[in-house]
Amino acid sequence: NATNPDSDDDGLGDAREVEALPTDPVVADTDGDGLSDLAEVEDLPTDPTVPDTDGDGLGDEREVGELPTSPVNADTDGDGLSDFDEVEELPADPTEADTDGDGLTDAEELDIETDPTDADTDGDTLSDAEEIEELSTDPTTNDTDGDGLSDGRELELETDPLDTDTDDDGSTDGVEVRDGTDPTVETTPETTETTPETTSRDAPDGLGRPDRKPRRGHGYRDYPGNDRERREGRDVRGDRERRLRRRGQ
Repeated sequence: NATNPDSDDDGLGDAREVEALPTDPVVADTDGDGLSDLAEVEDLPTDPTVPDTDGDGLGDEREVGELPTSPVNADTDGDGLSDFDEVEELPADPTEADTDGDGLTDAEELDIETDPTDADTDGDTLSDAEEIEELSTDPTTNDTDGDGLSDGRELELETDPLDTDTDDDGSTDGVEVRDGTDPTVETTPETTETTPETTSRDAPDGLGRPDRKPRRGHGYRDYPGNDRERREGRDVRGDRERRLRRRGQ
């Protein structure tokens, strides 16, 4: 238009639109993305001739106004997932590399099949990152070793979430907790041996007979007069034998 230097009234002169950009001098929004050529050239900057400057599947106008993500960067948060994937497929936050704040990027979570929008995918009270990077437990299963105790509960009890029987006593950690025993201390059945009580009276005397209390006098009868006769040096036995011989004569 010879009388109007800005035919489309977009704020860009026709000469500039034709020679420098080039945009359509008679259309204020050359690419039809909802953003004027002036806004795309002077403010953003996006390509006024392409409706989706970064080619991520989200139009420039949507990225600038609705989301907002960068219209010139297909992966605004740099987490390895395109803005489109995070907005349309997951959904996750395309402006946060770690949407759920668990220490794993959204892309990492997709690789290990955890939920990028839930810091504790399996609900065992341990974050996905803690399970992956510190414990080597499965962040998608709340009881990694299958012993009946969740991984979080095992940490509270100081048992091994990767070993069904932490103390190797033959009972699983879950069974021991249920039964009230300590799953970190090996428990073996207690056996009690009963040894018959032996008294000195019942002890063998060397001849296979129970020992009996010795009689007074060191094993022989203490007849009256024996002590006196021994003290006097009398041959008591000899006298008795002589008397017996005389009677037999």
